[in-house]
Amino acid sequence: MTSVAAVGGIAGLLVFASVIRLVLLERMRVRYAGLWLVVGAAVVLLALVPGLLAGTASLLGFVVPANLLFLAGLVLLLLVGIHLSVAVTALEDHVQRLAEEVVLLVEDRDREVEGQGRDGYRHLDGGRGRHGDGDLDGDRDRDRRADLPAGD
Repeated sequence: MTSVAAVGGIAGLLVFASVIRLVLLERMRVRYAGLWLVVGAAVVLLALVPGLLAGTASLLGFVVPANLLFLAGLVLLLLVGIHLSVAVTALEDHVQRLAEEVVLLVEDRDREVEGQGRDGYRHLDGGRGRHGDGDLDGDRDRDRRADLPAGD
């Protein structure tokens, strides 16, 4: 086994271990991990069977086997980009829907609170208090009278 094949095998095993660790720590979902496990398996397979890449490249008409790897990587990145774009679009739609629901809930709450006084209880006068100014117990009037001179 050449040193390049050994490095490739180690890299593939590191991808495997990293993906499995991310799934166990719940930092990656299993449905996304499958793609990266396939990539790791492909790297390990190419490292264990060195002639596989050259044979596949010549079968497909590639003069340089590395060009097949570049094309495969490009296609993989293109597919991941498309998949992430679809996922982001779905998440944007979900966030928009949640924001609209929050607005509706806040409006409902505000409508309910309008009928309550400062003490949190519903009042028949719409929450203005029996004095009509939101003062439930007449404190404002008493405070105003206390500020007036005694002779007035």
